[in-house]
Amino acid sequence: MYVDDGKLTVSSTSIAINNILLAKAYKAVNQWLWKAGLAPDQDKRELMYYIQRKKCGNLATHIELTEQDGSISKILVTSSICWLGIHFDKKLLFNHYVKKISTKAKAALGCIAMLSNTVRGLSYLNLRILYRTCILSIITYASAVWWTKKDAHAKALSQIQNRAL
Repeated sequence: MYVDDGKLTVSSTSIAINNILLAKAYKAVNQWLWKAGLAPDQDKRELMYYIQRKKCGNLATHIELTEQDGSISKILVTSSICWLGIHFDKKLLFNHYVKKISTKAKAALGCIAMLSNTVRGLSYLNLRILYRTCILSIITYASAVWWTKKDAHAKALSQIQNRAL
């Protein structure tokens, strides 16, 4: 758990066993939260199965969990999950995340470009500071987690770098 984010992770040889393990872990966490006077946010719960690339067979579409009051809630499988600002997909390819940060960096670069008027704009030193703090921090955030040396990712980020230069 981290501040108001939590993650339950289990691993086994089958989805059915994973669902049983997740249900048990959820029950334990839910009881702990209940004793502390807290409750999980029903709208923020997500389910993701991380699988090997070549084993993309039929997966379960949801998991059913028992709430503290005895009711059953259903959590559907999503195509990607955002955790601590990083978007994870089921194959851990990070294509969606790289597109998202590329769009965000391009928007920030557009804002910086408005400040770089040659007549009355910022100096090159100030533009460099803006680049390092705004653009570089966006495209390198948690790169140790998502960087996979894919050419498509490198190309997308290189385009931003070249445009900034």
